[in-house]
Amino acid sequence: MLCARNITAVQYVTALDQRYTSGGFSCNNPWITYNVTKALHDAAVIDAKAANGSDITPLCGLPLAVKDAIDVLGYPTTSATPALKVTRSDFQKTGFWITDNFPTTSAPLVDQYLAANGIVLGKANLGELQSGYATNPTSNGITTALNPYDPTRTSSGSSSGSAVAVASRVAPFALCEDTGGSCRLPAASQGLFSLRPTIGCYNFSDGLQPYQITRDTVGSMARTAGDLVLLDSIIRNNGTNTTGNGAVTAPLSCGVNVDRNMSLRGVRLGLPSTEGWVPSDMYDGISGEVAVPINAALAKLRAAGAILVPFNSSAFQELAINRPSEKASYEAAASTYSTTEYGSTENFVQYLKIGRPALVDYWIQTFTNNSFDALLYPIQNTEALPIASGLQFAAFNNASGSFVLPQASFTGDDPQIAGSSGNFPIGQTTSGTPTSLQFVGPPGHDATILSLLLAAEKLFGDFPAPPNPSVCAGCVSNITVREMTYNGTTGQPAPGEVWSSYGLSFTGAKCSTNLTSYGMSGVGIGPAPKFTGAVATVTGVAPADNGPGTS
Repeated sequence: MLCARNITAVQYVTALDQRYTSGGFSCNNPWITYNVTKALHDAAVIDAKAANGSDITPLCGLPLAVKDAIDVLGYPTTSATPALKVTRSDFQKTGFWITDNFPTTSAPLVDQYLAANGIVLGKANLGELQSGYATNPTSNGITTALNPYDPTRTSSGSSSGSAVAVASRVAPFALCEDTGGSCRLPAASQGLFSLRPTIGCYNFSDGLQPYQITRDTVGSMARTAGDLVLLDSIIRNNGTNTTGNGAVTAPLSCGVNVDRNMSLRGVRLGLPSTEGWVPSDMYDGISGEVAVPINAALAKLRAAGAILVPFNSSAFQELAINRPSEKASYEAAASTYSTTEYGSTENFVQYLKIGRPALVDYWIQTFTNNSFDALLYPIQNTEALPIASGLQFAAFNNASGSFVLPQASFTGDDPQIAGSSGNFPIGQTTSGTPTSLQFVGPPGHDATILSLLLAAEKLFGDFPAPPNPSVCAGCVSNITVREMTYNGTTGQPAPGEVWSSYGLSFTGAKCSTNLTSYGMSGVGIGPAPKFTGAVATVTGVAPADNGPGTS
């Protein structure tokens, strides 16, 4: 669409913005810093390159949502915490932006995206400091990112805003971050595809706010598997090797050769007993609502020729949970909400040197012995919870004397092996909330996971778009374009150059409360970028019924 020039990059960004504002999706609060003015500037540069005959492939101006824990030059990195908060009043009082949270460089994979003629649309909302399976409001003062399929339910976390932006069709794809499921959980709750790559195969250097550095990685999410493969091809370190942050002893290549025609017939999928499956291969989770679409998906996979192999994976869990500090801290947190550290530094170093590689070796051995192509298991054992439940982590059941994790996930063990995981939507519960499964493999398994996601997409078909909300109707963006030429004095533009100056304002009763949580929304930072040649004209482009997409 964009590369064929059926629509310009400026028109596409405008269409996304109109869907976000006029379409009512601003109430879902996907953004912390939403800077459509800068996005329009950057889109106009791409359009000018195309008008001058320059190559704008492969992205041709496609915009990207970036989780606000990943550095992007020109944007603050807040991690959704007041400690890194920047407000417009700060600028008005001091005359300059607080620079502590304005990075001096972008994360390398963001630079790769921009170099491929992409643009950044904004910094996406998240759970404070990349924590939690839900993003209920906390002391950070940030408005909750709402699930567009049901705004009364959580959007999961912590990469909630990235998923909300893509699911709402106000961004084609997004960067997320995954330590223990923070990318896959929100993608699963909102009907998206996502990838947690082998650690080291997405280069974020020090451009990611750390959470648990032995497990942290940037991830990717998109509405379709094809879009996910495209995004992965842009930001992947194809020419490098990785040890998975020390998880594997022999370096692995990060290069992938995705099989776009993979058949599910004959594919062997292991069903680990500790990851949501009971001795039979039927799901028996807390929520019967989740079990129905998952069991239907198993039947569809069998009918497509996939071989489902239940196996006892108790050794996985023993090797994973018995690392120093893990088991004790889980038990302490469940009983006292304690944040005390357990285990010595020396023991943890020994785990990283010996225990973690042993866990990886056991995974690889299990794959080899059983000829598995991937493991298959659920993302979480409930549907997205109502926000009104007030439950973010755990609740005590007085009757049974046990703790209940209201949105417990099956995403905690696999990050320890630095492996690859990809989730795919399979259907919706009776309440309309999306449900997903995930393919999981050991380090270096990325190509297989991406190929399987493409095959799953063909089997399960396009996932339906969320309903159009009406609660935010009346908030409209007003985009103005003014040509600028040399005015006879020194400065910008220079003689012979033509610039376009973009302005953005919002009108409507809902705008003040729904467009901004804090930070900057719709405000350009610094001077407009310079370009010459044809000046793009902004026209209203109505999004398709399924929302703007990349295909």
